[in-house]
Amino acid sequence: MTPDRVAALLAEVGERVDPRALVVERRDWRWFVQLPGDRMLFVPVDEAGAHRLAAERRLLAALAPRLSFAVPRPIGPPEAALDLRTRVRGETGIHLHGSLITHTPDAYADDLARLLAELHGAFARDELVRLAPPMRADVYPLPEAQLRAVVASLPAEIHARVHAALDRYAELAPTDSVLVHNDIGTHNLAFDPDSHRVIGIFDFEEAAHGDRHHDAKYLPSYGPRITARVLELYRDRTGIELDVPRIRLLHFATALSFWVWRESDPVAHDTRSSRDRDQALAWIGLALFAL
Repeated sequence: MTPDRVAALLAEVGERVDPRALVVERRDWRWFVQLPGDRMLFVPVDEAGAHRLAAERRLLAALAPRLSFAVPRPIGPPEAALDLRTRVRGETGIHLHGSLITHTPDAYADDLARLLAELHGAFARDELVRLAPPMRADVYPLPEAQLRAVVASLPAEIHARVHAALDRYAELAPTDSVLVHNDIGTHNLAFDPDSHRVIGIFDFEEAAHGDRHHDAKYLPSYGPRITARVLELYRDRTGIELDVPRIRLLHFATALSFWVWRESDPVAHDTRSSRDRDQALAWIGLALFAL
């Protein structure tokens, strides 16, 4: 996909854009292009990608009016030929994470609890099944067999503990199904530039109907204060008590899933996850010994 090709696609729907102003970025199974006016364009690389984008557009179109937070909004009908969307405004980036958990932990916890409650309560069962796909096997945390395959690459002194934890992970019983984003973290949230309160969420490519605890899988990394406050406020909003041992087990399995990634492509992992080998191992160790 080239800037000239993108400009030609846009011209077919009456949009004139100078291709010299376009930057086309490959993101796995689709191309991403930032457009003028806080808009963006996604172009699938194949037919399977086209179906995924169409499903995501239908989900976002139904979800946007039901949240107090901004999400990317499809421009035009969900079945439009081109996947044009509005961009979620605000400041974002992993560089905010340390400041949020250090300087404004209660406000951040309040925003996370409200976001989780709104997402998980957005759809009734029939809508949920129609709009959100089942959990994909490549979404973190990965299935137990894939995690078990990399245990030998970890320090020998933790092998027994890791296998015992994976035994527990494999035995997790199904829970009720809700809309889950599956990757809620600072990197996918938009913040007011002045107050640093959460005002939006984006990147719904892993959204599915599944276990609500998956949206809390990163919480243990935020520390006990934020975790406890999010769980308390979530219970107050939904009447549902999230299972802390289950969250910790998913957290460990997620850390190990990132290790699977690092074993297969260390350069991509270190560049895109903001963790090097030692930091990835430290995450696994901390998550494991917190079980």
